Amino acid sequence: MEYNEKTGLLEVNREELQLKVKENKTTGSKGLLILGEPGMGKTFSIKTPRMVSAIDISVDYQAEGIETVKAKINNMITYESGKVTIDDLGNEERVKNFGNELDPIAFIIQKIYAINQIAEEPIKIFMTSNFLPATLSDKYGPRVMDRLYEMVDIVNLKDTNLRRS
Repeated sequence: MEYNEKTGLLEVNREELQLKVKENKTTGSKGLLILGEPGMGKTFSIKTPRMVSAIDISVDYQAEGIETVKAKINNMITYESGKVTIDDLGNEERVKNFGNELDPIAFIIQKIYAINQIAEEPIKIFMTSNFLPATLSDKYGPRVMDRLYEMVDIVNLKDTNLRRS
């Protein structure tokens, strides 16, 4: 693991990432935001049976509303021992449900943050993204990202592309 002063991120290879994921899932007090180029193995490293993509959450909100999104996240928290795993952060669009526009991912981050302020056992968020923090901050805003940063360790996966090797 190496700290990159230019990006301000901890850079890891796949082997180091596996150790970090295991540590954060078992003994760590925080979740994990894994950044990196497509094809690096981010999704594979945190895959869980109830993992959802950010795009699917947006589509669910658009089609069925916020109660469906809440149910999906609550189901994940229950069956994944207090963990929420969301893939492809930043790829979803703001969507409308009966005229109500919302970014469901920003809603989830803020909701979990609020719960964690009073919970004895905080909910851990595990996420992947192809975007750097500046791009995510532009998308979600500094308030949401500040809360996410408090709940996760951030690593940047630097390794060979698995799809091209």
